[in-house]
Parts: sequence; C-alpha cells; structure tokens
Amino acid sequence: MMDNPTPVMKGAVVENLWLMSLVALIIGGVIGFMLGRNSQPDNRQAALEEELEEAKQALENYREDVSQHFSKTANLFNNLTSSYKDVYQHLAGGAQQLCQSDEIVRSLEASLQPQLKHAEEQSDTTPEPPRDYAPKSPGDEGTLSENYGVSDKPKVRQDQHEEKIAS
Repeated sequence: MMDNPTPVMKGAVVENLWLMSLVALIIGGVIGFMLGRNSQPDNRQAALEEELEEAKQALENYREDVSQHFSKTANLFNNLTSSYKDVYQHLAGGAQQLCQSDEIVRSLEASLQPQLKHAEEQSDTTPEPPRDYAPKSPGDEGTLSENYGVSDKPKVRQDQHEEKIAS
C-alpha cells in the first residue's frame, strides 16, 4: 500500500523537509551567534581596560611631577637659606670692619640675628580660642548654646507694646 506514495504524501514530506531545514537553520544561526559573541573580546571591555591604563599612567605622571616639584622646592629653599646666611655674614663682617663703636656693632648684630628667643618664648604659651561663645556671666548661657535667645515668654511685638503703654 505504501509502495506508491500519493502526491499528497509527497507534498507533506517535502513540506516537513522544508520546515525541518528552516528550524535547523534558525537553531544553527542562534548557536553561531552565541559562539561568535563569546569568542570575540568585548569592545567595551577592551575600551575600559585601555581607559584604566591611561588613568594609571596619568596618575603615575602626576606623582612624578609632584615629587619633582617638592624636590626642586627643597633645593631652592636650601639655596635661599644659604644665601641668607651669606648676606648675614657679609653684613656682620662689614659692620665689625666699618663701624668703630662697639655699641653700633652690637645693635646691628642684634637686629640681624633671628628672633629665635622670642619665638621660643611665645611657643611655650598655647593660644586660647576666641571666647565669643563664653557666657556673659556665670549663670548665662553662651551664644553657641541651643537655648540661646529662646525664651518661654511669648514675644510682644513693638506695636502691641506701644498700645499697652498708651492705654
């Protein structure tokens, strides 16, 4: 009975064959897309890695610039100190050579000497903070108190106060 397929059966087989081919093509396309997507490096990830490397390089350059700046500042400060010392020695030597009076020499040396003794005396006393927050009298509250300026009495407006006085 089945030896001779009918045209309807042939059409059904051909139709099934096309349908199966189409399904296989779609499945193959999805699998190919997934494999292709996973095997290629992500462009966004590569861009972020490149940006991270650039940021690291910029930070390293900045640190190097800061290090060079402070190194040069230290050298210049040492040069300034040395120059000050040379000027002081020149003025002190000139004062001793050119001035006849011992009193003038002592006053020049005293004015040229750094005021270290004054600075040491002043550093022994610690400065106090301003006392704008301190109370006016021992029972009053300071201006930084939470209750400063807050009273339990209702405030009387000026025009109400004047009406009470007038009546």
